[in-house]
Parts: sequence; C-alpha cells; structure tokens
Amino acid sequence: MSPQSLMALVKQNKGLVANGLQYLGYLLPAMGCLFLWVGCKEHDSSKAPLKHEVYLWQRLWDESVNQAVMSQGESFEQMLILAAEIDWRLKTNSATIIQPDFEALGSSQTPIGLVIRVPHFPKPSVDLALHKNQLISLAGTLIDRYSEQGIEISEMQLDLDCPDARLEHYIEWVKDLREAIEPMPFSITALPSWLNESSFSELIDSVDHYVLQVHSIQPPTHREEALVLCDPYQARLAVERAGRWQTPFRVALPTYGYWMQWDTEGRFIRLSAETMPTLLQPKISLDSVMADPYAMADLVDHWQQSHPASMSGLIWFRMPVPSDRMNWRWETLSSVMQGKPPRMELTYSLKNPGPGYWEVWQEGTPNPNMAQGSVTVHWQAASLIAGDGLNGYRWRTLSPTSGQFKSSLRRTPPWGETGAHLIGWLRLDQADAVRLDDSL
Repeated sequence: MSPQSLMALVKQNKGLVANGLQYLGYLLPAMGCLFLWVGCKEHDSSKAPLKHEVYLWQRLWDESVNQAVMSQGESFEQMLILAAEIDWRLKTNSATIIQPDFEALGSSQTPIGLVIRVPHFPKPSVDLALHKNQLISLAGTLIDRYSEQGIEISEMQLDLDCPDARLEHYIEWVKDLREAIEPMPFSITALPSWLNESSFSELIDSVDHYVLQVHSIQPPTHREEALVLCDPYQARLAVERAGRWQTPFRVALPTYGYWMQWDTEGRFIRLSAETMPTLLQPKISLDSVMADPYAMADLVDHWQQSHPASMSGLIWFRMPVPSDRMNWRWETLSSVMQGKPPRMELTYSLKNPGPGYWEVWQEGTPNPNMAQGSVTVHWQAASLIAGDGLNGYRWRTLSPTSGQFKSSLRRTPPWGETGAHLIGWLRLDQADAVRLDDSL
C-alpha cells in the first residue's frame, strides 16, 4: 500500500483511530498496575500463633544484662544481639564491636542472632565498594568470633538506615553480603516508607526475611506537640501492605522511651535515649516520652486474631534490663506479649520537710512508668509562692487555693523500679493545712 493510500484510510477511519488511542491510554496504566500486582497481590490471612523475639541492645554488658538474659531469654523464640556498629561519619575507626558476656549467652537455650547497626548510608561521593567490603569483612569477623566462643548463630541481621531514594544502591550491598555469609539466614530491617519504592520487591527477594520497623520518633518542634513512638493505625496499614508480598517478615514494636530537654522558651534542645541526662543546666527542663503499652497490647491482640500469612512474628525493641531506665519493666512486656494491657495502681502522698514547703510523692505497682494520673493539691489561707512538677508531671495553678500535678503517657517518668518517686513540690507563704485529691 502506498503512503498516499494509507493516509486516506486513516482519514476515513479517524474516529476508530481516536477511540483506539483512547482505549490504549486506559490500557497502559492498567497493565502497569498488573505488573506491580505480580508478587504483591492481596495477602492471605492467618491465625497461626505469632512468634515473639527480642532485641538485646546494650553496648556495655554488666550483671543486670546477664540477669535479664538468664531470667527472660527463654520467654522468646530468639534474642537478637547488637553485635557491632559502623558509623562512617567518624574520622577514627568507624567500626565498634560490642563485647558481650559469652558465658551468659552460652548458658541460654534461646537461639542467638547477631545485628550489625549502620545508622547512615554512605554519601554518593564516597567509595561505596570500599564501605561494602568493610561491612562484609565485619560480618565474617563476628561469625568467627562467636563461633570460637561456642555460640551457634541463628541469624545475621543488617540494620541500616538507607534513604528511600537510594534503595537501588543498597540492593547490591544486600546481595553481596548474603552471598558472603551463606548458608546462614540473613535479614534486614525495613521502613514502612520503603514499601512505596519500586525497588522494594527486588530488595526483599534478596534476603531470607525482613523486619518491618513501625516505630520511630522525630524531634519535636514545640513542647505541646503530641509525640507517639508507634502509631497503631499506621502500623496496621504498613503490615497489611507488607503482607501483599510473599517474603516472610516480622514486625518490630517499641518498649523504650526518650528523655527530652527544653529551654525556658519551650524550645527543644535534644533527645537522650538509653540514659537519663545526669547534668542539667539551670532553667532547662526535662520530659519523657514512652512507648504506650496499652496501644501495643491492642496491636498484639489484633494480630493474634488475624495477620498476613507472610507475617511470622514480633520483635520487641528492647529486652527489659533492670539498669535500663528508659524501657518497660519485664512485668509490662510479658503482659503486652499476651495482648493484655498492664495493670495500673497508683497512690500519692504528701511530705512536709519544712514550714510552708510541701512535696508530692507517687508510689506505683507494678507499672509506675506506664500510668496516666493526676493529683490536685488544696490548701486554705496561705498564698502560693511557687510550684513545679518533676519526672514527667506538670504543675498548673487551678485557683488561689488549689493546683494540680498531671501526667500523661507521653510525659510519664520511665522508672524501672517499684517505690516512691518525687513528682513535684509547692511553697506557700505560711504554714497551712494541705490535702490531696486523686483523680486517676
């Protein structure tokens, strides 16, 4: 057919051609969705029991860590030990190998997995191959080290914070590391935002399984900002989406908290994770935010009833250790693991160390760090000079003869022990009768 004849035919049937192009415009996106659906289809549900594992994240091991391993270890299917960290931002040796108590680990009957923590993916301008080879060498060193101590390793895990846009570069690292340590099971941690990336399927196809981390915190912009370490609604959405892939995964849930420091203007200064700041400058105040055990118990109960078939269990971050003040106590975690909220009992009392000076103390069992509560203070004829809350409690004046100390889950004192704790004080201009009114 000549070009002239072809053009004439197109003109005679231009309506059909236009409709065909329109249908093609509809068809191409649909085909794209179909390709995405392959390997990422709607998940099957399961009621199989969920396994519970735990991270042991101590950088310095002492007797309290050994005690936790011995007394709590067998309550979990696996303990994942922080074995080493690499921070390539440091000018000195970037790798830090944690020194555990091998005798305590060897006496435990619970399988032991090793975690390498990498808080930052190298910048594009650096030699990625050099860093990748250092990581592979470190993994081999750890395997040999633990094997020499008689510790059988059940899993190697890489906990690397990779920007979403650089997952394609990360895939090469994951493939090469997995090949280097075969046949040992290999896993990575993953963020919910990675589920949106087209390279996520290839990434998780490169591992035996992965851990979906649904907990994190961003530094607050102001003091009244609501902070949540794990949003239960977003966690459920992320798990449902992850269930569309067939690769097995576990979900990491939080048990920890942070101290937050503020200046006199209510501006955020810094977060402190595993220890309480020991020295506060004048006019700097302290608050805390803790993982909500009631919300976490509800999530556990929800997933116990039904979860994606590819979801194999939960990993708790982190194991309760008596010396770890920014973490739940074991009684709390053991209750939440069953999908049951922890029990709360609080009492408040007054102390009068001097004329006109009063202290308010809280005593709670067994979960003083998890309680929401408030207590109102009443006096008669005296005038208030000053008052302030401590350890997660805030003071506010209600009237000329009353004020209130109030706590919330995001600002509760993360004590690790049962007993009495000072939550606030007030000073009156004269001696007066003072009484408390609890409202929990």
